[in-house]
Amino acid sequence: MPDRPTTLDLPPSVRRTLDAVRRRVRAYVWVQGLAAIIIAVGLAFWLGLAVDWLFEPSPTARRAGLIAAGCVVLYVCYRYLLRRAFVPIPDTTAAVLLERRFPALKDHLITAVDVASAQPHAPTYNPELVARTNESASAAITSVKPSELFNRRPLVRSIVAATALVASLIAFAAVSRDVFGFYIERLALSDEPWPRRVHLEVVGFPANAEGQRTHKLAQDDDFELLVHARTD
Repeated sequence: MPDRPTTLDLPPSVRRTLDAVRRRVRAYVWVQGLAAIIIAVGLAFWLGLAVDWLFEPSPTARRAGLIAAGCVVLYVCYRYLLRRAFVPIPDTTAAVLLERRFPALKDHLITAVDVASAQPHAPTYNPELVARTNESASAAITSVKPSELFNRRPLVRSIVAATALVASLIAFAAVSRDVFGFYIERLALSDEPWPRRVHLEVVGFPANAEGQRTHKLAQDDDFELLVHARTD
């Protein structure tokens, strides 16, 4: 009578593939989550800048806006990173992911994982059947590439959007350093209003040949001065 195995360990090739799936899932989640956080912060920055420039809200309103933006960023952090990054990925879950993505496995992998998870029942398993199951799983998994498990388009979109926002912030800080610095002061609840450029046009003072604008008045005479102003 053949000796029965005391353990039902997975073949090394199967174990390496499952571990690779776990690493790639976690890397995917971390990269996409961090990109989502950067996108949220970048959008909050530009939206806040537009609102602050157009309406110049009071420090109290700006404080409320900062709290709301912080809550949105915290929600994005929880939704796209914390909630997913620390979820355990057991062998069964990783095997199901592979079986769904690669039909050529034909349930050999999930069967081997199920057998390996039944260590307390190892003495009741036929060693020849266990060996055949592991051999089938090892042979089927040789053609599997864990890198092909994921849809990379959402990840690429997130990375591109995050990179574009970071680049826009860097360019803004470099090109308009004064405006960037002033907005940071406004975020710190400064009471200083935005400096505005005003275009003034005095009506009734046409320029002469020398480019001068003059108007002669009699002594003690009244004169009404009309000025148009634009802030656009």
